[in-house]
Amino acid sequence: MLERANAIGAEELVTFVTVNLGEVAWLSGDFHVTLEKSLEAAELFRASGDESGLLTALDSCAWAALALRDPARAKGLLYEVFPLATRLRADRRLFTTTCGLGAALARLGEWDRGAQLFGAAASLREDLPVAFTDERQEGLCEQALTDARAALREEAFAAAWSRGREMAEDEIRTFARGE
Repeated sequence: MLERANAIGAEELVTFVTVNLGEVAWLSGDFHVTLEKSLEAAELFRASGDESGLLTALDSCAWAALALRDPARAKGLLYEVFPLATRLRADRRLFTTTCGLGAALARLGEWDRGAQLFGAAASLREDLPVAFTDERQEGLCEQALTDARAALREEAFAAAWSRGREMAEDEIRTFARGE
């Protein structure tokens, strides 16, 4: 299908097939292919100016990086996703991105900041209301949350979580970027 779309110059179709190949790879657990195809799709969406498609592709890249145990890469990608999710009012992605950033920071040993973002995500989940639709993403976040709680111990974790719950969306974005 991709070869045919390329052959006839159907650029939009090539872009959507590429991002969907990344999604299929995610579902099958092939995170390297997810990352590869989603990066290709991101560049195609970026070139066409399709922010919604770019959001989907970058989000897939970030979660693939987390699954591949590359939290630094995931963090950088999620920094790109957050403003797109905010601008496009993609509430579920705003929630999952906040969780993903919390997981990436926890994986990087930034336990307090990760716990704060998990608290912020819990607040978003209640306010919007939204939830995970992908069990693998949820599992990655739950494991990082468990690790952050263990690393900080209960009192410090509870304090960080509470600070995160008090953040507004703009504060989350600023905090997540370390500004």
